[in-house]
Amino acid sequence: MTEAICSKDGCTFADTGVCLQNFDPPETCPELAIIGTDQKAVVTDDDEVISDQITHSLPSGHVMNLSDLSVLTAREYTRLVGILGAPNAGKTAALVSLYLMLANGKLDGFTYRDSKTLLALEEISRGARRWSNGAQPEQLTDHTRSLDDRQPGFVHLRLHRMEDQHTVAIALPDLPGEWTKSLVEENKFNRLSFLDACDKIWIVIDGRDFRDQVERRVEVNRTELLLERLKQNLASPTKHEVLLVITHADLGELAKSALEPILKFAERIGFRCAIHHIASFSSSDTIAPGYGVAELLTNTLCDGSSSFPDIWPKRTVREGRHMMRFEKMDDPS
Repeated sequence: MTEAICSKDGCTFADTGVCLQNFDPPETCPELAIIGTDQKAVVTDDDEVISDQITHSLPSGHVMNLSDLSVLTAREYTRLVGILGAPNAGKTAALVSLYLMLANGKLDGFTYRDSKTLLALEEISRGARRWSNGAQPEQLTDHTRSLDDRQPGFVHLRLHRMEDQHTVAIALPDLPGEWTKSLVEENKFNRLSFLDACDKIWIVIDGRDFRDQVERRVEVNRTELLLERLKQNLASPTKHEVLLVITHADLGELAKSALEPILKFAERIGFRCAIHHIASFSSSDTIAPGYGVAELLTNTLCDGSSSFPDIWPKRTVREGRHMMRFEKMDDPS
């Protein structure tokens, strides 16, 4: 049998069936988890035990691990994205900006449908909501700390794409920058092996580092080393598209010449590469917070066509398979 347990302190739903937060129906509460207990299926004829069944449930709104993600993707096609970048490059800020724009109906081309990790998204965006007397804090997001050093945590979103009226699902990792650093410096790839399943990989780069000539050379070299590590470790490097996500576009977009060495290096080792400038938040009166995020998401979900192909396309009778028709014929003899 299954049992519903609420993770909110003081909730007695398991005993009373009443949702403490007044969700109607109670099963829609994001903090409610359905768990399974060992259940024995019994044959009525001979009273023999056939099997023990254990129900697997997704976490109640928190980040998903690889096992949770496997369950989710078995139910619905989900686009998995890789996100790499040095500490403080702006990876978490990009996720927060994406979520807050969705929550406020300001993400051009998309509307929010659902999330299996709503509590996790709320948690990482909490810093962006802390303002002191109307003044923007120096740091809008907390530094990501992994709860498990061995595997990544993912946030999930289901979106309605207005361009083609499709519902699309996406899973994005919120990884510590130290994981990218250890990949570059020590070639530690095991916990990043999920990247093999990603069509698109974001490499998030702090645009402020490119405004100083010395720092620019360091960042170009570091990004090229990261691309080289990906080529060494990915099973099929050429199937992945790399999106260079340049943050802090509110200070101005970088000239393409500043990124040209990275683009040429990526092409030389076999990666398709595109550039996206974003401003997750903005200190400029002329650049809106979330600048470039919608375009980044559109490209991330793009599969080379204007919409996802129809799994069961409509065909005319001439194009489809025909059932062979047999007619009885008189015996010529």
